[in-house]
Amino acid sequence: MGDTKSRAKVSVALIGVGSTWDLHYRAAIQRLSTKISVRAVCDTVLGRAASVADEFEAAPIDSPWLLTQRTDLHAWLILDPGWFCHYPANLAVRNERPALFANTFSGSLAETAALYQRSREFGEMLMPEFPQRFTPATTRLRELMATKLGRVRRIELLIPLRPDQTPADWLTSSPSEAVGVFDWCAWLLGVPMGGITYHQPASGPQFELTFPARSAEQQPLHATLRFSRTEPTMTRLIECERGSATTSGPTQICWRTDEEEGVETFGQERSPYEIILDQFCRRALGGLLPVPTAQDALQAITSTQLAIACTKPRAD
Repeated sequence: MGDTKSRAKVSVALIGVGSTWDLHYRAAIQRLSTKISVRAVCDTVLGRAASVADEFEAAPIDSPWLLTQRTDLHAWLILDPGWFCHYPANLAVRNERPALFANTFSGSLAETAALYQRSREFGEMLMPEFPQRFTPATTRLRELMATKLGRVRRIELLIPLRPDQTPADWLTSSPSEAVGVFDWCAWLLGVPMGGITYHQPASGPQFELTFPARSAEQQPLHATLRFSRTEPTMTRLIECERGSATTSGPTQICWRTDEEEGVETFGQERSPYEIILDQFCRRALGGLLPVPTAQDALQAITSTQLAIACTKPRAD
């Protein structure tokens, strides 16, 4: 007899089918069509919901509350909630419906933190979207850490700014990217951030992040976020126990050990959003694989809020 769980499809509702749907999740769902069945589509524009629902032979829905009455849905995909704001995510949490919350950090960080605190209290029903964890370069970096490089000791990021932009502007105008950066550092180091300071040396502004040692015998870990108005792409230098790696953008990695080195460039055959969606669906069916949690979201939000506070002038 075959493994029925491995062949099971996840029945989902789509909430918000705007730009996030078009850019990231439409193709991901199409590629995962053997694992996902779209049963309902909800949008603030009913005509848009009807159009997407027609693609999947699903039901168009004009209110997220109506989804709580459906017993045929395993999970919700909250993509572009529009003026519904956090209402669908709160409904999912309070009605114990597993939900993937895309565009997680595009709104008020304080409100989002309160939402994820409720999710923890109700049993981790809401999965945050952290695409920086799942780029081809980071996926390859994790493989190299396991086979050649060893655990991470230090991270240095070079973050591009526009000519008229400051680090404070970057934190507040690109909150999803900023929260994702803080999460990426903590996730890669394996411990939550312990402290942060802000400096403005002649070489340019930077944040220094400290992380607790992994054991009593080890030293605390560090990450540096430097900012540049001349570099077009975010670059990440990762120093490990037995070598180092540099990623340039989401698809290129250069690595080196004492014995060998390599330069690798990847296509986008499997996007970060497809990986996120695949992991979420397997978890929704009862799988035990690790996925981003509400606690991860809370820690990354707190780190971002501390960084924002660091950039504010001190009162004399």
